[in-house]
Amino acid sequence: MIDWEKLIDEYNDMRYFTTDPVAVVKRCTEQKDVEVMGIVCSWLAYGNRNQIYKKCCMAYDLMGGMPYEYVMSCRWREYKGSRENFYRLFYYSDFYDLMQSLYNVYQQHVTLEDAVIYTLYSFPVLGGVHEVGGGSSLSKSYDKREQRSLLQLPSIARINNEVVTSAKRETNEFDLSCRVKQKSTTQLSTLNSLISLLQANGIPQNTKSACKRLCLFLRWMVRRDGIVDLGVWHKFSPADLLIPLDVHVNRVARQHGLLTRISADMRAVEELTANCRKLYPHDPAIMDFALFGAGYTSK
Repeated sequence: MIDWEKLIDEYNDMRYFTTDPVAVVKRCTEQKDVEVMGIVCSWLAYGNRNQIYKKCCMAYDLMGGMPYEYVMSCRWREYKGSRENFYRLFYYSDFYDLMQSLYNVYQQHVTLEDAVIYTLYSFPVLGGVHEVGGGSSLSKSYDKREQRSLLQLPSIARINNEVVTSAKRETNEFDLSCRVKQKSTTQLSTLNSLISLLQANGIPQNTKSACKRLCLFLRWMVRRDGIVDLGVWHKFSPADLLIPLDVHVNRVARQHGLLTRISADMRAVEELTANCRKLYPHDPAIMDFALFGAGYTSK
């Protein structure tokens, strides 16, 4: 029987990720820089690993090593409508769209984490997702026009100001993140909220697909053992993360009985995550390292 714990101890280690997109994200130390670089690197994370790493390094250099400052400087506006190739199927115009989305977020909120929390708090329908093995799909699919309207929402600070007076009638403290935690949410709530804030080619429009790159981004932001993942988002729990499902993880998970679903979609992600949660209830995404390691050792 495979020793998952041993694989985690071995492969949850940066020596296996020196030419991985996360290595570029880890060049950043401030939360907003980490968020921006994390979005860009996860967006680019498909194809050959070495090529992904090279393109992530190029993007970091393009932003002058200051990703958040680059977003707010609007220097990316020169790429509007550009059909010059950025990476594989992406054009510079797609990079423009991604930067525009992040600019809109930071115009309204202090951090991307705050923006995700705000949409969770204000739009609980974003968490309406199917259960593993049955049920209906998303209770509502937001089209691009509806999603763009979310970016015009007031900031989390303004929401606090508007509700704090009534809240203080009952308590001396008010924490929006606590209100979010008290709401009935699902594993996909945070993912749906993040999708609603980003508009670019390569960003999924719903959670029918595996959403591998956004699940990877959330793993980087939320897991906080300080080894590979950065853990700069403290208002979310690692227990609610989903496994980033790529072809390699899919293959290894099937080989070891953790996944039976044929289609590599969100239901497969939920099935795999549910099985990983049986092993690590408080941190199912740590199994991503074990699955990576099992595939690595079998090469």
